[in-house]
Amino acid sequence: MIRPRFAAYLLTIATSLFMIDWAAAAEATESSPKHYQLNRLALLQPESLIGKRVAVKDIVATTNAITSIAERWSSGLDTGRAANDCAIFVALRPKKRIKTWTSCKTFEATELDILIANEMQAKRIPRVSGLVLFAMHGKSSDENAFPDAWKTGLDGTLKTVAMSDIVDRIWPE
Repeated sequence: MIRPRFAAYLLTIATSLFMIDWAAAAEATESSPKHYQLNRLALLQPESLIGKRVAVKDIVATTNAITSIAERWSSGLDTGRAANDCAIFVALRPKKRIKTWTSCKTFEATELDILIANEMQAKRIPRVSGLVLFAMHGKSSDENAFPDAWKTGLDGTLKTVAMSDIVDRIWPE
């Protein structure tokens, strides 16, 4: 049995290693700056919590599958829209449920969220023991991006609210 601290350590190492691979892949495809290129994976919950709820390999497989879908989707965009400025926020729930919210600087991308939902149902959605949240930032995405749908989950409150509480409000179990 892997101890929680060790699982968190493995998650940190795996995330770092795959970040290097994604950065190298982004440099290799530099010729198409309008296409989605994963630049950074941001964990939206403590690593120790995520490490208890899902295996690192499953986070990596899910991220790779979503990146592939986003790359294919962005290759069909008209030239006025750059998908590299998009951030894809991902929520995984028990019973193999997945939901994404895409936030782009210059346009709405709800069609990407629908495409991801449809294609991920045909793929292997990982088993998780509780809510798992992470964000996949494109090469030019705003590091402070926040999905509009999540703002509605705040209900006008000005107090500090955990992201998991916001997601629970707009996408209940």
